[in-house]
Amino acid sequence: MNILIDHAGFINKGAELMLYATRDSASRLFPDAKFVIQEEIAAIPKDKIVKKRFHILSHPKDKRRFIPDKYTHYAHFIRPRNIDLVLDAGGFQFSDQWIEAYTEESNEMLRQYYSTLKSGGAKIVFLPQALGPFTLPLAIERIKDAYAVADLFYAREQTSYNHLCELLGTQEKIRLCPDFTNIYKPSVPMADLLPFKAYIGIIPNQKMVTHTPTNVSKSYLTFMVDLCKKLMGKGHPIVLINHEGKGDQEIMRTIKDELPKEVIYLNNLNAAEIKAVIGRLKAVVSSRFHGAASGLAQRVLTFCTGWSHKYQELLKDYGVESNFLQVNDLHGSYQKIVQAMESKDKERFHPDRLAVSSQEQQVRQMWDEISQLPL
Repeated sequence: MNILIDHAGFINKGAELMLYATRDSASRLFPDAKFVIQEEIAAIPKDKIVKKRFHILSHPKDKRRFIPDKYTHYAHFIRPRNIDLVLDAGGFQFSDQWIEAYTEESNEMLRQYYSTLKSGGAKIVFLPQALGPFTLPLAIERIKDAYAVADLFYAREQTSYNHLCELLGTQEKIRLCPDFTNIYKPSVPMADLLPFKAYIGIIPNQKMVTHTPTNVSKSYLTFMVDLCKKLMGKGHPIVLINHEGKGDQEIMRTIKDELPKEVIYLNNLNAAEIKAVIGRLKAVVSSRFHGAASGLAQRVLTFCTGWSHKYQELLKDYGVESNFLQVNDLHGSYQKIVQAMESKDKERFHPDRLAVSSQEQQVRQMWDEISQLPL
């Protein structure tokens, strides 16, 4: 069996986490499967893709196009017509918010891409992702094209589910399931990098500057710097964690340069290592979705800033929606964090145990549903 894990790669640690989480769960269901990714989405060279035990999805004009299908896997590539199952792990790709990336040409290319996959008999599943809103013509066209080829389409939370159903109607193949990286529990030897429950992790996100209203984008860096200063002044050591790449690294450097003393700066960890580090924190303040998701799934005290509805919905799923921080309210945000860490009733600020268990059960049920597709 050939399984294409689509729209996930190494562009940031969230995408990498979804890639590995997908392969981990799918390989348990289909132990003999070969896993395939798109080279341009992977965002790393071919040789590194192969070293990470993935095959590459070929293009029609690939110079290896004369190799018979039964031998292509030896050359570490698979043709679209030979894909049996597509697991789309794009965390947030269908929305008015991405309208600048949509054109009539790109939508047509996507239709042709899906058509090629379906012509070979592939089943297509959109794994849990944030969706909507949908009011702009190109965004509506794009989600309708994706929905048309989907065998199952999972919204990641209620707001996304509502956006999809309002546009397409309540359909049996539209389903609700939380973020699926919660059941991915990699074994990471360097998990003892930080002392247990000693540090507050700070995870920035460049999209808080580029994808938010002006009153938020202009305040974000100052907010993060001042929040770090106040926490350090209260005696709470912090660690800055890069959950993306160069964009977030620049923000981390800006924050670090403004702080009164040196702080730990983690910049080159892979997705599994970052999840392990987050699991050892006493608290995390994350502007990256999967930084927050990794904290919540491991019952770490987790706070968010956010640039879309998906952050508030994630906190709500774990019963801690009040842990959302307003960038324009430094004092209130700081008080929330300190109160949660110093309260005699600390548990009420942490993700509810039953909620964590329920989230995991829903994800396992999703994989059971996928396993029942006629492949």
